[in-house]
Amino acid sequence: MLMARAKIRPRRVRVRRSAGDDVFVIRVADFPEGDRTGDAALAWREAWFHTWVCLPDLLDEAGPFDLTVEECAVPVPPEVGWDDEACSTLMQPTLLKRDLTLGQLGSTVLRYLKKSRSPLAVDIPL
Repeated sequence: MLMARAKIRPRRVRVRRSAGDDVFVIRVADFPEGDRTGDAALAWREAWFHTWVCLPDLLDEAGPFDLTVEECAVPVPPEVGWDDEACSTLMQPTLLKRDLTLGQLGSTVLRYLKKSRSPLAVDIPL
């Protein structure tokens, strides 16, 4: 019997200056469809750490900032999903906040990551 190949649904948080260019991108989760336990918890911890590393660097950046949470429109094979350029055209926004101050940006990112940590947060795109 043939086994179906695992697919992943890349998700990320993009922070950019309202003027246009990306400041940083946090990959929030890459895991096979249906596995929302160990891999999701690891991705959440990595995203939380990345946020604490990146946000203080923005103190010297001119705001305001835009925050976009994106999810791949369809599950893709891992070799495509782990290549940011290959799956960038498949990404679609699921949450968009515009013209945030640095304080609002930090609060929004951390609140989003806190919600996405819950194992019952099935409808929140990790």
